[in-house]
Amino acid sequence: MKSIHELELRWQEILLFTKPLKFGYDRLFQTNWPNFFHRIREDRMNTLEHGNRKKLYFLGILGLFLAVLGEMIPVWAEEPTAETTYRLVSQRKAGDVDLVQKEIDVAGRLVIYQDAAGESVSRPALSEEASSRQKERKIPLKIHGEQEYEETLITQGNLLQGEQGKPTLGAWYFLKDETSIQIDSETATPHLKPEQPLMGVDIHDAEVHIFRPDGLLTREEKDLVDLQGNTLLLDFLLPNRGGMKIGDSWKQSPDTIALLLQLDLIFQLDVQTKLLEVKKGIAILETSGWVEGSSDGTSSKMDVTGKMYFDLNRGRIVWFGMLIRENRAAGYVAPGMEVVARLQYRIRPLKQPQHLTESVVSNITFDNTRYDQLLFEDVGQVWRCVLDSSWYATTWNERQATFRMVRGGNLIAQCSVASPINVQETQDLSLEAFAENIQKTLGAGFGEIVEQTETLRDDGTRIYRIDVSGKVDELPLRWIYYLLTRKGEKPLQETVVFTVEEKLLEDFGSADSMMIESFEWASP
Repeated sequence: MKSIHELELRWQEILLFTKPLKFGYDRLFQTNWPNFFHRIREDRMNTLEHGNRKKLYFLGILGLFLAVLGEMIPVWAEEPTAETTYRLVSQRKAGDVDLVQKEIDVAGRLVIYQDAAGESVSRPALSEEASSRQKERKIPLKIHGEQEYEETLITQGNLLQGEQGKPTLGAWYFLKDETSIQIDSETATPHLKPEQPLMGVDIHDAEVHIFRPDGLLTREEKDLVDLQGNTLLLDFLLPNRGGMKIGDSWKQSPDTIALLLQLDLIFQLDVQTKLLEVKKGIAILETSGWVEGSSDGTSSKMDVTGKMYFDLNRGRIVWFGMLIRENRAAGYVAPGMEVVARLQYRIRPLKQPQHLTESVVSNITFDNTRYDQLLFEDVGQVWRCVLDSSWYATTWNERQATFRMVRGGNLIAQCSVASPINVQETQDLSLEAFAENIQKTLGAGFGEIVEQTETLRDDGTRIYRIDVSGKVDELPLRWIYYLLTRKGEKPLQETVVFTVEEKLLEDFGSADSMMIESFEWASP
């Protein structure tokens, strides 16, 4: 005779592998079963005392059959007709927590341009003459990623901008993060810091801000979590109304699609979602269309197809998938792309979250002054600093790192950080000698020194700052030079140079000061 526990496990196997009950499986086992089997076990103990074991099993199986039938009736009793209407309104509430399982696959090619010397250039040439001297190269790209995280909705907002806008706030707690990126023959496996799995999410004014409440994200980490198909945005794809019939469709708004596909601007689009069919209490929604827009100033064309499974009883999206075919032009900080991306998300509401508890979520501070701050750590582990998210690292090695600042699609400034070959020889360099070296380096481009200062920090770091104006090919430029030196048994020194067009100084603001103030040596 099989035990009650064995019968319970066997019934779970039947439900899991029987197709007609596929969509009802979660609902059945989240509600009645724990209490039901608990009652059977109690009855068994009482019955065994009277020696009537057969009666127990008969009653148990009969009760199990009736419970399953009771759960199936709401799902199967009503056959949908052409006139049956459905309510496609999200029932997600503030405080709800989900378990999200995400899988991402990207395949295609990166498109780069090289000059006559074989050096990569940021963008294809505009003129025919210059274009003839460039060579286009396409490099195979393959990405596979799997993530699992708890997600909670803290505040449900809207996608309006300005005074009418209300932010959507949420949080993620990452349980799994595995990503493999293969470019040509080289493979990288970036990952999040496992000791800091908590993220805050703020969606407002047509922007998505993802931050780490107990520290700072690196650019690499930001790229791992700030992806197309943000699950906190999925409810905005619903029509949020009742009376929907099979075959009904609705247009998606530019605001929703721009955020979902990570586009700064939408030039034109035609994306619609359709109520395709209803099966066993699950409304199947199909999204399709095309989009033309831009991201970081580079044009992008996308063809989009996707599906959502909406649980009509729960009023929740429980599965989402999307296929994106994208052609993106090369930009100032990234190559062009010809790729196909496949996204799949399984979403399961949790009654008792393990990590995003009320006490954890209540301690998250949404401070917009920290949203755009990213931590950059030197490859050589000599220094680190905090950068505005508009800065992108373009090259880095143990001796040098270079960055570009891009805002609104415009290249605002460039920055390089370099280590001297022999610190022992340059650690005692005076401010005047540093200025002379700059003038020699700039040569005919040197104009005049606008300002020069010397400061000493509490950690013993001496900082020279020299602001220089000049011209290159008649283009007015400003160079802001820094020399940071810390003496000691192991002296440390770095030269930092910012290059900005004169007309962009106002856009550049005090970006150099922010970086230098946060600059610190990796070793104490």
